[in-house]
Amino acid sequence: MQPSLPATSLNPDNQDLLASLHTAIPLWAPHEVEAARARFESFLESGRLYTLFPTTSKVTEQDIRALVPEGRVFACDFYVQGFEDGHIKDSGIYKNDIFNIDHHADVPSMRQIISSGTLAIRHVKTHGIDNTAPIFINHTDADSILSSLIMAGVLPPDEALFGTAVIAADHTGEQNSIADLLQSLDNKRNYLLSVKSLFALLAGDPLNADAQAELLKRYATRKQAYDIALNETQITKLENIVLIETDQKIAGEMFTQLFQEHLAILLVETIKNKTVCKMRLTTKGMGRSLNLHDLKLHEILPGWGGRWNAGSNNRAGGCDPSFHIIDIAHAIDARFMDKYS
Repeated sequence: MQPSLPATSLNPDNQDLLASLHTAIPLWAPHEVEAARARFESFLESGRLYTLFPTTSKVTEQDIRALVPEGRVFACDFYVQGFEDGHIKDSGIYKNDIFNIDHHADVPSMRQIISSGTLAIRHVKTHGIDNTAPIFINHTDADSILSSLIMAGVLPPDEALFGTAVIAADHTGEQNSIADLLQSLDNKRNYLLSVKSLFALLAGDPLNADAQAELLKRYATRKQAYDIALNETQITKLENIVLIETDQKIAGEMFTQLFQEHLAILLVETIKNKTVCKMRLTTKGMGRSLNLHDLKLHEILPGWGGRWNAGSNNRAGGCDPSFHIIDIAHAIDARFMDKYS
């Protein structure tokens, strides 16, 4: 089954697209945006935001307690080691006064199309806002930004607007203005830039030059993903997975819906002598409730980390240069065969 480009192709050279960045339709009324900006300034002034940068593949309770020795803490959109044996709730996992608002733990309730922003929305709707507890993040993608802002009371628990955005960013790869903007800014690791750009988008204001440039790159890589799938270049189709090799950074979620005859995608990016392997279930694989944890991918890819439907070895430094990617792909494909045939 071949994918098809959307009716409106997101061509990075399209002048209409450039113009649209300056004429966006506001998602909120002006007074709503100004109120959110004021709440954000209060949040920053409170000193409750803690950023665990640079991002690492493992965060422990001790890492958090080194900064906040006691009291309730919210850890948004990153897995805290060993929290599977905590108290599992509808909005996350609670253990030793740390509430992990995160969907990466390998527990049954998280093996579904759910994101940390979804959990934050549930928590606030059920428990309200805690205006005193510190909030930790360790990266700046859409789910991290939105979940932290919702938990802080800066943004409302709006499922239609923000819940849809985090699912698009984390799982479906569908075009979504909020998801695409925040995902495009993730590598900047600049919380303030991401939040200010989000407010500009909500208000229908022009984005600054940095945000525009990153968003255009996001649109370009989306187009590139479609082109790779349509033209079947740079890909090797195995029985259960599709191997995609590229020298460009491409968000893996953009391929989720493009290979419906296969269960998963192995996206291998080799950039400046660093090779990173990303694995992601397709819509078909997610529909069958498969679980990447069952495949024990760390045995094939040292440094592997992730959740039930996606992960990579990026935070552990990528692949050993001596690895043969096609051999890795066949080994992973064989595990799919053994586990799910």
